[in-house]
Amino acid sequence: MQVWTAPSIRGCFKNALPLLGDSNCFTLHAAKGEFVSMQALLRNNIHSNIPEKHIPQHISGARITQTAGPAFDTASIRVQAQQYISFNDGITYPDPISNKAEAVVLPSTTQSMWLTFPILETQEAGEYVFHVEFDCEDEDENAIDITLKIYDVAIPATSKGEYLIEHFHTPEDQLMLDDAGYDCTVFDDKWWQFMEEFARSLRECRSNVYRIYPLELLKYAGSCRISEGKWHFDFSIFDKMADLLLESGTVKQFAIDDPLLPLDSSLIKTLDYDGSILPIDISRSDAELWAREFFTALYEHIVSRSDPNNWIMHIQDEPYNTETWLWARRLVRKYMPGLRCGNPTHRVGLSEALGDEVDLYIPLFSLVEEELEFFENLLDKPNKEVWAYCCCGPSETWYLNRFIDKPVIHSRLIAWATYSRRLKGYLHYGYNWWQKTNQFYPFSINPDSHFKGDALMVYPSPEDNSYRISNRYINIRDGAQDFELFKLAEKVDPEKALALSRSVAVGYKDFVIDEKHFMDARKQLLEIVQGI
Repeated sequence: MQVWTAPSIRGCFKNALPLLGDSNCFTLHAAKGEFVSMQALLRNNIHSNIPEKHIPQHISGARITQTAGPAFDTASIRVQAQQYISFNDGITYPDPISNKAEAVVLPSTTQSMWLTFPILETQEAGEYVFHVEFDCEDEDENAIDITLKIYDVAIPATSKGEYLIEHFHTPEDQLMLDDAGYDCTVFDDKWWQFMEEFARSLRECRSNVYRIYPLELLKYAGSCRISEGKWHFDFSIFDKMADLLLESGTVKQFAIDDPLLPLDSSLIKTLDYDGSILPIDISRSDAELWAREFFTALYEHIVSRSDPNNWIMHIQDEPYNTETWLWARRLVRKYMPGLRCGNPTHRVGLSEALGDEVDLYIPLFSLVEEELEFFENLLDKPNKEVWAYCCCGPSETWYLNRFIDKPVIHSRLIAWATYSRRLKGYLHYGYNWWQKTNQFYPFSINPDSHFKGDALMVYPSPEDNSYRISNRYINIRDGAQDFELFKLAEKVDPEKALALSRSVAVGYKDFVIDEKHFMDARKQLLEIVQGI
């Protein structure tokens, strides 16, 4: 077996070979409060002219020994085998990551093994050295050495982070659980255990704006229409969900799911007499009546249990016109006073057309660049906030996105571009969209997927009632940690911090993907914060 190491920003395929400068030694630079990851690559070079004698190698685990430095809990270090996913382009991509340190390495192929170090906020600064030996069938010492340099710098916890990340995720959707192979039912004991694991995944990924679906949670609790103008609302499941996320240290803000159906729809979702969700046109006389009852009950409940400043109201996802969005915005302003409103927008000119009614602007990456002056003029305005988002677009090669078939470093650079553009947050719909098909295009993990990986960053793991992370998950997480370091660097030297960020990514279509350049910049960022 041939063994070498690689950083987390490199996608290592089964045909991977060492790059110039690679070795079996690696140095990780970390702040307190971070998770840091790297890869060990093991290549099976055992081959024969006789096919029957081609010998696969089995990796069955790893043994980690600390050889220098202050005390570190080596049992907390995760070792996970890279898994691969194939699409109809004939390419097998590295993306899902197993929860186990086990793999079979066929002759003339390479296996990546991920090592992740959780750095506690209380961990002593200094240099730590670890020897990692992989358990393989050959008699060689298949080992690497890792130096972990922890700086005397700490990033804030997820729920207190400066960088705001929101994902669409629907763990309460039974269809998605069924498609993914889980045998639990929403809101049974096993499902709540899964939710604890799910919240942990969000916390590690620093996805600290939780998109909550009040109508679905009210429905499951038995809420329904009881007369022509009255509804019964039961917030018990809503509260249990919110409390779990707060107690897990995951959430800084909650985002309320859109009451209107997306795009060019003029339908608002309501609760019917049998408790089912019934979309009706906003032109109906009872549409505004429903909005009054629902918005008032939801707002009063939010105010009774929390600070409404920690809540965002979405109205209509990717709206195509102003009239429908403004209809709902007027009612939110009336019945939910002070609640901030905003939505992802991908149409040129729409943000400006919505005018002062928008508190939170979330333009598509390409829209940020195309209408940069408009959004830059909002950055210093009171009560205005600008994020950015990507999804199935922009798909051009010159834009950042987090598709599986883009360089994995793109996922890391999203946060750098967001910081360079002085924006505050990042949104994406695809966290665990595990449906097998979609009416518009096949996605998720379908071999025919046009937008590979767009729908998910975590993969199902029904065998342990959990989930599996991905290469892109690690890089979105690491980018979020970088963003927090930049906010700390601002306090030391704001001009130097911004210049460093822009030396890597000026924006969403002007960036450098050179591996060494990035690693040097990341190290320099830590040094700025520490004052070296």
